[in-house]
Amino acid sequence: MEALGEIKQKIFRTECKEFLYEGMSRSEPVMTVDEHGIIDNYFIYAGNHEMTMVSPPMIAFGIYSDIGKTAYINTGIYDEGAPLKKNQIDRGIIDEEYIREYERLYRELRKFVFQNCDDAQKDVLGKYVEHLYRLSGNGLWEDYLEAVPGFFEWAAGEGVGTAYGS
Repeated sequence: MEALGEIKQKIFRTECKEFLYEGMSRSEPVMTVDEHGIIDNYFIYAGNHEMTMVSPPMIAFGIYSDIGKTAYINTGIYDEGAPLKKNQIDRGIIDEEYIREYERLYRELRKFVFQNCDDAQKDVLGKYVEHLYRLSGNGLWEDYLEAVPGFFEWAAGEGVGTAYGS
């Protein structure tokens, strides 16, 4: 199973690399599945250096990372009139160990994503969702929920809450 860093590098082997402009940020990947396999879904947004203010997503794309192929590109999601929004991140809990744990959870989740979960898998799923929220911040959280609703609907169906920052 590939590490999260390797999954993210797959972007540069597709035409999606063209959307990684200097000064723009890329979301963490969130998985969905279709008849061709796992899709790692991303969105591109702008933010200040500290990521305390962020824009809505401008572009979304998905990659079949296991085969290094683009699944889709959606360039029509940007609302130029949308204001920046506050994005509070609790940096007190985010350290190298927290990030390593997030990466481990993502790799583990790839083994059972969109399957019925046993208790251990539900624990991994719940911890992954919480880590994603904490790493991304409350301002981006709604964007994740809107960009990849299928993942979060599956998580909720497995008993994992996603109502952070409410």
